[in-house]
Amino acid sequence: MMRICIYPIIMEEEERAPSGGGEGQKAKGGFNAKDNGKSPAISASTLTQVMLPSDCGEFHIVYGGTLMKLMDNASGMVAVRHCRSNVVTACVDALDFISPVALGSVVCVNAKATFASSRSLEVVVTVTAETFGQDTPKICVQGIYTFVSLGKDGRVQALPAISPETTQEKKAYQEGQKRYLKRRELRNKQRKRKS
Repeated sequence: MMRICIYPIIMEEEERAPSGGGEGQKAKGGFNAKDNGKSPAISASTLTQVMLPSDCGEFHIVYGGTLMKLMDNASGMVAVRHCRSNVVTACVDALDFISPVALGSVVCVNAKATFASSRSLEVVVTVTAETFGQDTPKICVQGIYTFVSLGKDGRVQALPAISPETTQEKKAYQEGQKRYLKRRELRNKQRKRKS
């Protein structure tokens, strides 16, 4: 497992009207406590870019770090849209480089929130690439990014829940929840070893 800490994405805090027309109370994280959650489709993000010579090594293959940066940008946008606060990348999990990306390829980075605990948001990211003469894009990289929401004091705060709507979103939510519980169990074991 690879862990990477990234600087916060700065965003002004937005006030939202309570849902359902009622007087909702704001939770510590700034979201409406009566909300049942947000649809993953609301915050989904797609970033498309042509790979240029500056993105590649001497054999005209795109650097892995370039793709990771694009993935972090797309998933960070999902986290900002979902949390409506400053966010930071807390963890990068299961980053799989499946196929190389060549110079001149059109890269599409798709990111979608899959699971939210009370303090972290999981975003699944898929990178596809297409080249001239190729009918369908090929999957090149897949990864899971975890974000936390920061309050004005710079501390981790509560964030809105996710309400999956489609069958695919519900399946992704369950898989994300299993990954979250495994990570939490691992952290608890590590803490016990240290004490």
